[in-house]
Amino acid sequence: MPSPQDIIDAVFQPFDQTNLIDSFNADCAAGDAFREETKIHAIELIFAFHAWASARSEIETQLASESLEKEMDAIADVEAEQDQMRVRLAQFVDSIRDALILLAQSLR
Repeated sequence: MPSPQDIIDAVFQPFDQTNLIDSFNADCAAGDAFREETKIHAIELIFAFHAWASARSEIETQLASESLEKEMDAIADVEAEQDQMRVRLAQFVDSIRDALILLAQSLR
């Protein structure tokens, strides 16, 4: 065991704060880099969301117009079919009328 005089006479290494300061500066730099990266990701997310939201209304409008066009085509088809039915009904009525006229003439 060293004597008290040896302990008093011993030269202590001076405190080297550079290790602590370097470690602290490295942590600060890593934190700054993380904050910058997070800002960039947040801005990219905002731009992507804005682009999606802007395009969404156009897509919904396009889908709605396509749906309305299909409904209009279906209505036009029904109208054409009804017109054909009207023509056929008019032809049927004309043929019945002609048949009744011929029947009435033959009974005279």
